[in-house]
Amino acid sequence: MLESSKGTRERLLFAAERLFAEYGVDGVSLRQVNAEAGQRNSSAAHYHFGSKEALVEAIYKSRMAQVNLRRSVMVEELIAADKQKDLRALVAAIVWPIAEQIYETEGGLSYVRFVAQIHGRPRTDIIVYARQGVAESLDWANARIRETLSHIPPAILSPRIGFMFSLIYATLAHRENMKSLSGAKVGQSTALFVNNLIDSLVGSLSAPASEETLKELE
Repeated sequence: MLESSKGTRERLLFAAERLFAEYGVDGVSLRQVNAEAGQRNSSAAHYHFGSKEALVEAIYKSRMAQVNLRRSVMVEELIAADKQKDLRALVAAIVWPIAEQIYETEGGLSYVRFVAQIHGRPRTDIIVYARQGVAESLDWANARIRETLSHIPPAILSPRIGFMFSLIYATLAHRENMKSLSGAKVGQSTALFVNNLIDSLVGSLSAPASEETLKELE
């Protein structure tokens, strides 16, 4: 891809992410994306992505590529420290790359709001996107979580792992939405907030199944 074309594509991705985060995917047209990206050619977004749905997918995969790269480094560090069975370390290796993408990269705050929105959008099959973008590092972390919590029936643990990902994005997005409200104060530091989130997820994953839940499982 030519450098100028690559630059145009990236500007369109960032512009679309900002607009989708603020107005929702269905509230934004490709024409608006073009204008936000400063493109005189009114068909630039269509040329580079083909459709709005393809643009949504491209944003998601672009961000996940960066998240997966960071997670690979964390997994290597975790293995070197012999923490393959440390549940909190495993969950942290899932959460922190997402948090860093939000707080340490250009447009990160738009990213978390964007993902939180498409998680609840019927027309977007986020599960398909997620499976296509899964990296070895995430597969490895999920597998180690299952091994560490092997005493929990798979039919209970698997949904809990799904809950974890929804909670990560919903919780981080809610924090940013609260910060944007007029007069709102968010006293906790990012590090405290994210570590508390990780602790909560560990508790949720490892909680004993109740008699009621086990009865329904039978």
